[in-house]
Amino acid sequence: MPKSCCEGNCMQTCSDPSQERNYKYHFDGKDDVITLKLYSDMNEYASCVGKSIPGSYSSQSKILGSEIRNVSLSERDTTLMKLNNSYQELYLSELFSQIRTKATIPDDQARIAMSLVQNIPYDYSLAAERNSGKASDDRLPYEVLFENKGVCSEKSKLLAFLLKELGYGVALLEYEKDNHTAVGIKVPNSYAYRAGYAYIETTNPFMVCYIPSNITSEPEIIKISDGRMFEDINEDYKDAFILKNLEIQKQITTAQYDTLKNLKDKYGLNITLPSKPIISIPAFTSLTTGSPYSTSCGLCPVGYQCINGQCAIQRAGPVILPTIQSVKAIQTPISANALNISGTPVKAVFTPVVARIKECRVGTDCSPNFHCCTDGLCRCPDGSIYVEYVH
Repeated sequence: MPKSCCEGNCMQTCSDPSQERNYKYHFDGKDDVITLKLYSDMNEYASCVGKSIPGSYSSQSKILGSEIRNVSLSERDTTLMKLNNSYQELYLSELFSQIRTKATIPDDQARIAMSLVQNIPYDYSLAAERNSGKASDDRLPYEVLFENKGVCSEKSKLLAFLLKELGYGVALLEYEKDNHTAVGIKVPNSYAYRAGYAYIETTNPFMVCYIPSNITSEPEIIKISDGRMFEDINEDYKDAFILKNLEIQKQITTAQYDTLKNLKDKYGLNITLPSKPIISIPAFTSLTTGSPYSTSCGLCPVGYQCINGQCAIQRAGPVILPTIQSVKAIQTPISANALNISGTPVKAVFTPVVARIKECRVGTDCSPNFHCCTDGLCRCPDGSIYVEYVH
């Protein structure tokens, strides 16, 4: 490519030898790789384009949370100029072809694109420069792929570019107070985070809808493209909810440990599992009903119980089991009450002599009338713990 490209004379084809880059992604519980041929000529051209984009300002509407306000045009304009470059689209067409070859369902193609970008290494050197006050423009998507690294704003623009080209409605979510950028993808309203978009984190592998705890402010939403909705989101939504609630636990049951491990394997999460799970047996000493969470017990967060179709806040206290009378082993198991310190009955089923709180795995049956909740314990619909007595 002639160096005069920076002055506006751009190439039709790249003349330098291609360089192969391998990009890891995680899909359907497995790691895989997409290999691309990239060109230093094209990378130089992308760098020239990025530096030549004007920084003029004019009036433009921009969404803040769910509200509309007037701000400068430049940020959206410059972003679109970086994403809508025809040479960039041409030289990355092979990437879209490979993504479509890896999966035939559009939402699965979107998942591959998300994971690929999330697995590109974070550019800590550039982040440190920016944090020290040294200003710099974001690299174009081609540059991020060529250099195989990027900060959150660059990786988010790369993912927005990929999802736009795959036909999705996409926006950038910019958190000025939190110094962070993420991606929004158009979803059904019942799953939306802000303005019809679900949140996608790009710095590390996570499922759609997972929002890091350090995000505390409202985003400015910069619309990138109209397009289809990401429809296959229900499972991500539930899993993000479970992961967020597992994160806040100081102790986890063995069942919760298994749930966390399954999420790590399912989404390729870059998290460190506890070396040794700690079994925690909570009981209920006081309740607050009317929580806006799902009415399904299996969807109540850790720290809540399902009572009369509502998730109620749990406050932990010791379970005090009653003294057990001698009962012949051949006798049909009978019901007993184990009282916690507030006097609320906890249903128990037993044949003596040892009392045992029954743990379970989410998604499995405990016994008739009991369900396995996300805290890893069997509970009946009123939230009572299933206790069994065994020899």
